[in-house]
Formats: sequence, structure tokens, C-alpha cells
Amino acid sequence: MNILESQDILPARPRHMRPALLFGFALLVVAGDLGTKAWATDNLASPVHPMLLHAAAGQSVAALLAARGIDGQEAQKIKDNMALVRLQRGKWQGTAAVTADQVGREIVVSDGTGFANPRALHLRPRDLGKPLQQVIADVWRIDPSTVQGLLETAWQPADEGIALDKPLAEGQALAVMERQIVLIPKWFHFVYAENPGAAFSFLSDAPPLVRHLLFTVISSLAALALSWWLWKGQLGSAMSSYALAGILGGAVGNVVDRLHYHVVMDFIYNFIIIDGKTHGWPVYNVADIGITVGVILIAGESLFRKQPVPTVAAKPAT
Repeated sequence: MNILESQDILPARPRHMRPALLFGFALLVVAGDLGTKAWATDNLASPVHPMLLHAAAGQSVAALLAARGIDGQEAQKIKDNMALVRLQRGKWQGTAAVTADQVGREIVVSDGTGFANPRALHLRPRDLGKPLQQVIADVWRIDPSTVQGLLETAWQPADEGIALDKPLAEGQALAVMERQIVLIPKWFHFVYAENPGAAFSFLSDAPPLVRHLLFTVISSLAALALSWWLWKGQLGSAMSSYALAGILGGAVGNVVDRLHYHVVMDFIYNFIIIDGKTHGWPVYNVADIGITVGVILIAGESLFRKQPVPTVAAKPAT
């Protein structure tokens, strides 16, 4: 008997449910997620992840910001919010204790911290008297022996004030400490956020090592299981197949962030203001969209799927 005629061979899946297309859709979600995160990293800023503009001596602050797509009105708003800092090279000693005049200052590092670069650290009153290298090592979770190498090229705020029309001097840089993009006022903004927990900031307050191991392992195992199911093709309808592919893409996108930065990058923020109070959804990303929409589609299909009508066997004639 020809093996193709065997009853044990499963029928070929429809073209729209074949593994190549499903994995292609998952890769599309991954590419969209990582691409938008890279854009957010370059164009948004927060107190821990500033926008650093350097090697620009002789250019005014306004011109530097305009080159990054920040017009005069937005630049003035950022300045009014005290989120513009003129920087100069710092003279930090990692083994020295944090002094009172250093409290309140920012240390800005271009790269090498293990997080999305550049990176800023704000020295607080609780850091007073502690060795600087230990403060930095605890915040950035790096080996204290590597801190001095970071400090040799670090920046600190310059003593002079900031003015939009004043050019940067030789050896100076500019830091934007906070920037968001308003798409729909009071409802839909792009902001920079880092989530050390799971989707929508779940377990973000757990110990760092526990979070990293738990979520990385769980996400990796989930991605492997989803990949196996997609490959085997025993998923039911086309909608459930593509929903699982979307979940797989979202899981992989967030795993890449955890492996690279130990946190997940988020940037989409929806909120409303009622009676002067802000009610917002946790900041999320494209991966979270893929996971959430996929789960909703699968749950909806399982709830509204029509069950086959049971058939009653005919009685044999007497």
C-alpha cells in the first residue's frame, strides 16, 4: 500500500494555517515590537534614561533639540519642567563617599550599564556617606569593580544655567531628562518606561534576581511550547492559530528585552482624567498587545464556538 494512502497520515493543513505563515506572523510581531521599542529608546526620555546630545560645541540648545524633532514650543515646555540639563565631564571617584554637595546631582553615563543607554542616576539623601561605586553598583546591578571605568567618561550637571539660545561650550553636552509625545491630549501618549515585572507591571516590586529568573524562564518555556503547538498544527481554527502566533511573537519580544536589559521596555500610555484625577492603564508595548489580543481571541472563540449537535444512533429494524 502506498504510504500516502495510509489512514494514519494527517491531512495537510489549509494554506492559511501552515507553520511557515504562522511563524512568519509571529516574527512580524517580534519585529514590530523590537522596532517600536528601539524608536522609543531613541526619541523618548525619562529621569533614568535621558536623551543625551553631545559633540555639539557651538550649537545652541534650541538647534540641538530641533535636530531631534523637538520644536521651539516643546523645547520651552521641557525647559519649564526643569528637564533640560547642561552637562560637563564629571570628576567622580568610585571609592569616595557621597558628599552633601553631590546629593541632588545626576550622573549620566553613555553606555556600559547593561540597561538601555544612555543612563542617569540621581544621587539621593539616603546615599550620603556611602561609597559611590556601591551606590551605582546597587542601582544598576553591576560589578562594583567596573564602576570606576564608567565614571571616567561620565557626565555631571554644569554649574551654569540653561538657556535655549545659548550654545554649548567645548566639552559640554545636553541631557533631556523627560520627554513624551502627545498623540491625543489627555488620552494617548508615548512615554518612556521600564517594567521589571510581567505584562502591565505585574510583580514589578519583586526582588530583581527572582524577577529576572522567574519571568525569563517562564517566558522562554511558554515560547517553546507555543512554537511546538504551531509546528504540530493541532490548534483548531485559523483564528486560534494566528492568535497563538501573536502570543508567541509577544513572548519572544519581551524575552529579548529581559535577556538584554533585565527589564521590558514600555512606551504606550492610555489614561483619562475624571474629576481632576488621572485614571490610567499600565504602560505597555506592542508585545503586550500581541499577547492580550491573542488571549482575548482564543477565549472568545472558546466561549462562542458552536458545539456539534449530538447524533442519536438509529435503532436496528426488527
